[in-house]
Amino acid sequence: MRQRSAAHAAHAALVLTLAVVVAVPAVGSTSASFTASAAAVGGDVTTIELPPLAGASAVVADDGSASLSWSAPTLRPETFTGYRVERTVDGETTMLSPAVTTEATSPDDLDPELTSKQVTTVSIGDRVGCAIAEAELYCWGSYGGPSYPANVGVGDGDPHLSPVRVGGLLAGKTVTDVSVGSGAVCAVADDSAYCWGFGPMLGASATPGSTSLVPVKVAGALADARVTRVSVGGTSVCAIADDLAYCWGWGGSGRLGDGGTANRYLPVAVAGPLAGRIVTDITVGIAHACAVSAGEAFCWGEGDYGRLGSGSSADRTLPRAVDTSGVLAGLAVTRVAAGSAHSCAVADARAFCWGWNSSGGWATAAR
Repeated sequence: MRQRSAAHAAHAALVLTLAVVVAVPAVGSTSASFTASAAAVGGDVTTIELPPLAGASAVVADDGSASLSWSAPTLRPETFTGYRVERTVDGETTMLSPAVTTEATSPDDLDPELTSKQVTTVSIGDRVGCAIAEAELYCWGSYGGPSYPANVGVGDGDPHLSPVRVGGLLAGKTVTDVSVGSGAVCAVADDSAYCWGFGPMLGASATPGSTSLVPVKVAGALADARVTRVSVGGTSVCAIADDLAYCWGWGGSGRLGDGGTANRYLPVAVAGPLAGRIVTDITVGIAHACAVSAGEAFCWGEGDYGRLGSGSSADRTLPRAVDTSGVLAGLAVTRVAAGSAHSCAVADARAFCWGWNSSGGWATAAR
């Protein structure tokens, strides 16, 4: 999901950093394990599993008792209500009463580089968010492993609770677009596309490759092309390069728009009605994509729930024009956005949506 704004970066809400100390009676065993959890208004918000006396500093007294201390995860102060520790020895669990001290900090204070900078583009995925501020890219969040391989792009799998500048191949370049999905993050910098995350979505080689924690340049047909827009979906990516539409990644249900369902690990040109046509906007959902050309919307890929807007629920391996016999009749489409099983468009400065309307996803009855 991508949002554009001309507002300055706002200070984030305060978080609490917890320092925990617990006195542990002598147990005559080295196999004691500890479970620490923070309670919140809506229930437990985090749990830490501590291996035997690991992940903590310990002071052992002459009688065998120990004082353990460790730093707990950061929490929002409006939700934190308490902290508890359980000790398990030889299958027997005992509740312990820790001493907890807190320190309130603002995540923005941890990254003064982004504070007060002009933010122009924001994109939020499942576990990672990114923003373009004064032509530089900043990201935050956490790498979710194989299930959520999108990551912050700074070379580690650590969680980053405040924005960090993405460097590597992006260092010193002017970043103009960014898109975050659950599987990958892609950006446009100095008219080239760069991606990181899930190997098959990187667009960097003819083979799927492995997960990347740093940006790699998209190759193939986009290697020397002028890239202006990029959009990351569930398992595929599309871009506008030299005014034409290209896609790569997993090809199931025809989501790449090249006429087939094969996976493509390098960019392929979107074919059919969009072949050779100037494309002005492009978007990728979980398993379908849409684009705008000459004021007309086209969609392709998985078609259930009517997400392609063609009046059918059939999958399409080539772009098909969105039906204009109804509310879109006579209107010029300027923007499109694809969700998990629905799509929306901006036409005549109004929003129109079609597809799955679960949880009020359309917001209004524009169908």
